[in-house]
Amino acid sequence: MKSGTDTFVEKNSKLYQDFDHLYLGLFSTESVVILVEGDDVTKPEVLQAMDRIDQTASNIPGVMEITSPSRVIKDNNYQSTGKWEIPNEEGAVDELISLGMPEHLMPDENHAIVSVVFGGTVSETTREEILRETERSVPYAEFPPDYNVIVTGDVAFDIAMNEEMNTSM
Repeated sequence: MKSGTDTFVEKNSKLYQDFDHLYLGLFSTESVVILVEGDDVTKPEVLQAMDRIDQTASNIPGVMEITSPSRVIKDNNYQSTGKWEIPNEEGAVDELISLGMPEHLMPDENHAIVSVVFGGTVSETTREEILRETERSVPYAEFPPDYNVIVTGDVAFDIAMNEEMNTSM
């Protein structure tokens, strides 16, 4: 069964060429999502663990950007104090969160999302390498013991589904 663009549009057409080379090459992205769950994801030690994932994942070949609450905190702190770091005091962190935290990164104080973004035109091998490297970075982030960290998203689901289908066949 096929469902790609070439099923509906001739590969040699201008429309396909524009979509394939311009749109996908310039605008299409995918991401590996890291969900952090726990008592209070606004604690400095939790944000610092997210920052360690951010720093590690930023160095994975093919990764375009990282979006995370820790990066927002550091950006807000830089605008306020000139220091691009996460403060060690909870009150200072709360103050920086009040300056602006996107709801999709921290929907409540028990959940946070780190997104590892890469181009939508990367190969299947590169997608899997980014996922595996992201999974390997989680233990090194050293989250407090009572926190649950889940690597998920469409990429993780697709790879797990393909592995399961291959095993089952």
